[in-house]
Amino acid sequence: MNHADELVGTVVLVNADLPYDPLGKQDQTGFIMEANLDLDDIYVDFTDSWVGLYAANALRTFLPVDQIEKNLDKVSVLEDFDAVKQLTAIHLFVRYGDKGQQRTAMQIARDNKSIQHLCLDSLQNQIDLKISPGHER
Repeated sequence: MNHADELVGTVVLVNADLPYDPLGKQDQTGFIMEANLDLDDIYVDFTDSWVGLYAANALRTFLPVDQIEKNLDKVSVLEDFDAVKQLTAIHLFVRYGDKGQQRTAMQIARDNKSIQHLCLDSLQNQIDLKISPGHER
């Protein structure tokens, strides 16, 4: 299986700051239905039966679940209980949930901007990490 095939079914969030999106799906979630990494073509399926074509840097996805867990350990319950609660839900949905629960996790992340840096990354960064030589996962 190649890296593009591994992306199929991945839940993504369209960058809220995307300057031009013909579908108007900024800050909305969808699933990757097809990817051609050589052309930087990522086809995203939205629940309203629309499909959009995006570049990898226009989409956000989850950090690896182990990284989310490490980031969760860095947040103090006493300082920000709500952040811990939301990040815990995201962690559990991403680690153990089905695609619907992962979509719910993405919606939680979308609605809680203050924790996005703890659980989301650009799809392009995550692709680069997976295909760069010598990188271990």
